Amino acid sequence: MTKEFDNIGAAVSYLVSNLQRVIASDFPEIAEEYANEALEAIRERTIGGHGIAQDGGSVTPLLPLSLSYKLYRQKNFRQMASWTSAGTSNLTFTGEMLDSMVVQKRGSKAYVLTFTGTRDGGLENKKLAGYVSRKRPFFYLSQADLNRLENSANKRLDAVVRRRLS
Repeated sequence: MTKEFDNIGAAVSYLVSNLQRVIASDFPEIAEEYANEALEAIRERTIGGHGIAQDGGSVTPLLPLSLSYKLYRQKNFRQMASWTSAGTSNLTFTGEMLDSMVVQKRGSKAYVLTFTGTRDGGLENKKLAGYVSRKRPFFYLSQADLNRLENSANKRLDAVVRRRLS
């Protein structure tokens, strides 16, 4: 099947309408993958002992732990996550809070990063994350993260367009 165009404006209009259709059908999958990559970037950086104070900000070390908290962690080392140590500031005493980070779908096309679950004492991981983030902000993406995510999304989108229009 072929389609002829009398002018370039009609050709561009036809191409744009086809691209919009293609993008609309694959957008939710691309958005979910983007959100999952963002979540992993935050988790990995935090486990490594670094945080970010705002989206697009610079990566900085998390504030050091107080001496009393280091001692508490040493006494209770059996409860600690396998990837941390008593003196490491990386928001992972038990690992529950970071493990509770998930991607949730909101509406037909939106995805959000959030926390699920409740700890033994009834404290929600989402509230704990908010409290912890006041002193040790971590729930943000650096400019490098944003650039990497944008490049990744562009590659996915390019692959979708090439696959659908070929």
